[in-house]
Amino acid sequence: MTTSTLSAIQIDNELSRLEPLAQAEAAFKAANPHEECPASWDGASARIETLKKEQHAIALAARGELLAAKLKEKHAIEERIEKAKLERERADKHCADLAADPAVARFLQGGSEARRRGFGYSWAADFAPWFLSRRARHAGLREEGAFFLDATRCPPVLLFTERDRDIVCQHHEARGAAILALTILDAEMQQHAALLRSFPELASVA
Repeated sequence: MTTSTLSAIQIDNELSRLEPLAQAEAAFKAANPHEECPASWDGASARIETLKKEQHAIALAARGELLAAKLKEKHAIEERIEKAKLERERADKHCADLAADPAVARFLQGGSEARRRGFGYSWAADFAPWFLSRRARHAGLREEGAFFLDATRCPPVLLFTERDRDIVCQHHEARGAAILALTILDAEMQQHAALLRSFPELASVA
C-alpha cells in the first residue's frame, strides 16, 4: 500500500504503530552505529517522515475545501448585508418622511404635554394604546381617553382626529419596520464578523 492510498485515519493509525519502532531504531543505531538494524525496525523513521508529509497534504486539502465552502458562505452573507442596508435605508427614509407631519410630531410630544397639563395617565393608559391600535372607538376607548378626541374640552395641542390617527399609525408602523430592518442588518453583520474571526484568511478575499 502506498502513502497516496492511505486515509487520514489510516495514517494516524500507522504513525501510532511506527513511533515505538522508530524509537527502537534510533536507540539501536545510537548504541550500534556499525551494525545493521533489525528489519522490523529499519526504515521506521523514514516511513514516519513520509507519512507526516502525506498527513500535512491531506490537512491542507481539507482546509482548502473548508475555506471554499466558507468563502461561499461569506459571499452569501455579504449579499444579505447589502440587501439589509437598502431595506434599512428605505425604512428609515419612510419613517423620517412620516415624522415630518405635524400630527406625528404632536403625538410624539403628546405624552410629556399631557403630563404637563395633568392628563398623563389618561394619555398613557387609555388614549395612546387605543389610538395606535386602529381599533374602532367603541372597542376599548374609555371616556378618559375620548377626551383627546373632543374639540370642546381638549386643548388643540393634544386634540387628534381620524386623519391624524392614520398618519400617526403609519409612522408607528414604519418605526417598527425600521427597528426590524436595523435588527436584521445587525444580525447579518454579527454573523459576518463571527465568520471572519473563525477564518481570518477570508478577510482579504473578495
